[in-house]
Amino acid sequence: MFASLLERGRKRAGGAVSLTGVSRRSDSAVGGAMSDPTLAKAEKCLAAWDAFKALGERQPVPLYCTEHDEWERQQNKVADAWRDALCDLLATVPTTLQGAIALIDAGLRYQADMDRTQYSELVARLKAFLQSRRRR
Repeated sequence: MFASLLERGRKRAGGAVSLTGVSRRSDSAVGGAMSDPTLAKAEKCLAAWDAFKALGERQPVPLYCTEHDEWERQQNKVADAWRDALCDLLATVPTTLQGAIALIDAGLRYQADMDRTQYSELVARLKAFLQSRRRR
């Protein structure tokens, strides 16, 4: 589902799509939605994930050669960057509805790679956002 939303958003926006499927070019028209730190962190996380997947598709063969060792070091570095971006995203409380949606999208997209503690953090951030909206 998430991938199909991104694809539809890419086609409408001519390739520039945010994690929530909103065109990056229209972010200012959304009333400053990019001022929500969750959105920028979601974008960073998605870019790191795309880099991780792209590098994985270029795995050199045979396994036990210098080229593979270099690829593996690079793969570990890119995986660490993605994990850091995910942890940074999960530690952020959204300040807009679009940010909350981006956090939910990230949880759905990366659920297989998240442990129970990280999922609990995601739910806690969403709860904090919803509670802050209720007080308004």
